[in-house]
Amino acid sequence: MDQFTKERSDLNQHSQTLRLSYLLPIFSQWRMLVRKGYLVPAALTILISALLAGLQNFDDVTWVFAIYCAVTFLYLIYRLCGKDKSWIIVLTAMGLGILSISFMPYNIFYPLHVIFEALGGVCFPEGAPKSFSGQLFLNFITPGLVEEATKFTPVLILSALAYGLSSPWKEVIGVSEPIDGLLLGAASGAGFALFETVSQYIPEILVKSISPRVLAQYIMFTILPQNPQLRNSPLPEIVARVQEFIQTKYSMQEIITKFDVNGATAMRLLITRSLNDLAGHMAWAALFGYAFGLMMLKPKKGWIALPVGYCLVAALHALWDTHIQLFTGSDAGLFAALTQTAVISGILSYSLLAAAILQARQLSPNRRFNFATEKLEANRVDKVPLPQINRAPVASYALVLGNYSMALAAGTRIGLQQIPGLRAFSANVVAEVRRSPRDLSILGLKNLSTNSWKAYTPDGQVRMLEPGRLLRLARGVVIDFGSAKGQIR
Repeated sequence: MDQFTKERSDLNQHSQTLRLSYLLPIFSQWRMLVRKGYLVPAALTILISALLAGLQNFDDVTWVFAIYCAVTFLYLIYRLCGKDKSWIIVLTAMGLGILSISFMPYNIFYPLHVIFEALGGVCFPEGAPKSFSGQLFLNFITPGLVEEATKFTPVLILSALAYGLSSPWKEVIGVSEPIDGLLLGAASGAGFALFETVSQYIPEILVKSISPRVLAQYIMFTILPQNPQLRNSPLPEIVARVQEFIQTKYSMQEIITKFDVNGATAMRLLITRSLNDLAGHMAWAALFGYAFGLMMLKPKKGWIALPVGYCLVAALHALWDTHIQLFTGSDAGLFAALTQTAVISGILSYSLLAAAILQARQLSPNRRFNFATEKLEANRVDKVPLPQINRAPVASYALVLGNYSMALAAGTRIGLQQIPGLRAFSANVVAEVRRSPRDLSILGLKNLSTNSWKAYTPDGQVRMLEPGRLLRLARGVVIDFGSAKGQIR
């Protein structure tokens, strides 16, 4: 038997081997379950389903389901964006989104609400019939412009907090590129939609589901004896004030129990609105965040993106509200309008969101570390034409950090242990020596950390070296890494 035949026979025997790890893959793949098997999202879904099965209070069921949907869609956007943004910051933006609507009268953009409400009252007096275009314009200024500015507040707050910080906290907390704006905007929109659905729309539809007989008995035997001044008020005004009182005084479970309300309609609305968050408030706030991130990435000309993005998301918001308002006349009409709106406005909004995410990944200065595109980048390597070999001699350099000196040659990697205080994107590598693709005799030091560096040349020039940028090596250059300073010799 020749060598080739023997090797082929051994290979065939190996291919027929049946190992325990093949029968029970968990023994060999358990370390990859969290990273590539989506174990955490799956485990949380199972936990939430078990929790929902055991909950008896309608308020608890509503909050748990709405939070689960919001966080799930936020995780989807996070995976699509592909940037390792701290979840503490993302969830903070979500919490600020909840606060932005719950304390809306104290929001910095609340004066817009007052101004646009007055403008809408002048253009369209109360009770006057409105065409589709008239209702669309009214919804564009309020709630469109007002609510989108409100959802932008958390992004603005986090950016302001990061403004005076140094690396890496400036990049971790704030917005330095469109992906940051997308993530923080989506988180803010998730919090806003969550609170609006559970604290406003669900109690409102429960109150409106109270039968006229039960409501009349409550007014006659409970409200009027305690508030005799209401006897002289018009009946519609009494009903409206009593419904508002019930909504603020009682919890959702108490409304269902005390007023014998069927919660099926409210649950349908909860499911419909929660599943539409991805193509609703989250998408609009994320698109506005993208515009802000584009302005931060390209400050000289990118400012135009902010008003364009603001008007775009306000128009999408107005389209959603207008369709519902004009085609709603009953509970059945409400859900029919929601269905049609989800098709028209929802698909359009999500398409714009997905396109913005794809564009943001291309614009990102940290694209090389994007976990959503790393496989695509690896596949493109073979398609890049190889540069002509330049056999000119390569100069030798060294990086001096205090009493420590490190030789720098093509391929040399600098880790966290050499420059403590930096934060690496991956593999604990914060810098690497690379050859110039145009001239292989020229070496450069590439910033692989999340921090921005400062380089001081011997002739007195200062250059900012953002993550992903390459600095040409030259003797006498001083690099300020933030936590330490080094010199090229």
